[in-house]
Amino acid sequence: MDRKLYLSVSKKTEGDLSDFIGELHKFKIVDKYNVGIVSDPLYYFRGRFIDEVVRNGFNSMLNFSVAMDDITTPGMSVDETDLVFHKFVTKLMPIEKLIIVDPYFYPKKLEVDEISAKFIRLLAPVFDNLKSLVVVSNSNNKSSQAEYNNKLLEVNPDLVVTNYISNDFHDRFWVNPEDVKGIVVGTSINGIGKKISLVDTLSTADVEQILSELSSVFGN
Repeated sequence: MDRKLYLSVSKKTEGDLSDFIGELHKFKIVDKYNVGIVSDPLYYFRGRFIDEVVRNGFNSMLNFSVAMDDITTPGMSVDETDLVFHKFVTKLMPIEKLIIVDPYFYPKKLEVDEISAKFIRLLAPVFDNLKSLVVVSNSNNKSSQAEYNNKLLEVNPDLVVTNYISNDFHDRFWVNPEDVKGIVVGTSINGIGKKISLVDTLSTADVEQILSELSSVFGN
């Protein structure tokens, strides 16, 4: 199997590393090996960092605990933000029912087209297979609810959207109740990519607690 070996090179003697490449040629190391410079490890290994975070969590890089999180920032491109969310959303699979607890899920009427399109894009890995979307929000922007849901149905006509009102939740949770999986999102859809926000995978115990709290909202 073709593997890469990444080396850390530092100077033992006085001077800088400007002659390092020359010495690689002098001793014909480059005749046997492809040698490249990783000028920015954070950028170069970013994809691997995201994979590691999704599999084992950000804290695993610090203390090897099992948690998962990532950060979305205004500096990220749309594609980069989507990539982060897609990796977390796929962790909810297989999924036909999604519960979203988000006080500000519904945007202002002028933003319905933009925010509904973003929501569909963020859920792209699972959206077409969803049969049920349960939204728990506050009563703000209720006038945009029907139009927003119609935008979702244009893409997935089989989707059944059910709405509940609650002011008991502050954070935003996306939950697969059947497989007891979930993520917490640091901002509402309209803030994703615009503000620095956290995306974190919830433990099974956390999801169970959320579902327990939701039972009174659902009237169970």
